[in-house]
Amino acid sequence: MGFRGRGILAAPYSLVREWYEDTYFWTELSRYSGAMKSLKPQSLDSLKSLLGVADREAAVPVLGAASVSALAVGLSAGSRDGAVKGAVAAGLAFDLVGGLVALHWPSNRRAFARKGIPERLLFTGLHVQPFVLPAIGQGTWGHAARRYLTALGVSVALELLVPRSRLRPAIATAAAAVLAVEDWRRGRGRRNRWLGPVLLLKLISGHAGIRRSGGAPSLLGEGSSQ
Repeated sequence: MGFRGRGILAAPYSLVREWYEDTYFWTELSRYSGAMKSLKPQSLDSLKSLLGVADREAAVPVLGAASVSALAVGLSAGSRDGAVKGAVAAGLAFDLVGGLVALHWPSNRRAFARKGIPERLLFTGLHVQPFVLPAIGQGTWGHAARRYLTALGVSVALELLVPRSRLRPAIATAAAAVLAVEDWRRGRGRRNRWLGPVLLLKLISGHAGIRRSGGAPSLLGEGSSQ
């Protein structure tokens, strides 16, 4: 940030900056890891990979996009559906939009490129956010299952068919775009219609679109690049 604060503004500025860079950043890391705010430096490498934040520079755009989207979605959903459902929608937006940005950030993509198929598919399989909406009375379980299985199925196909191909990012992005548009069309009239397209773009274009680097374990045991 270029502004450093002068005179009477120096103290408030320092407090806000310290809160954002320290308290806020590490608290968000802790939300996923179960760790406390006093995270040890040696534990950060594994947490960064888990979160999709491979370096501190990426935290600003990732958390910025996540926070803005959570605020916008939360306020909209809250005014329409009440505070509880608004808070749920805000949490989903924070997680999915932040992840979408993180998984398209170059340094984060390099970190995920070193992971093998089991880790990658576990990451995708743990994204059960589509089922949150029918659980709070928004949408159907069938629609949620379709979103979930689509993301998982396309991810499996990319992992098995084009694990290290240079065309993999383009194929994944094209597939994600088509599926996102179709999901948006199917979701006409539903609450939080944005969730499906963002989820598919995050998991297919973002995560499944990352080429695996050499040496990562494979379900098929291939040893050469495509």
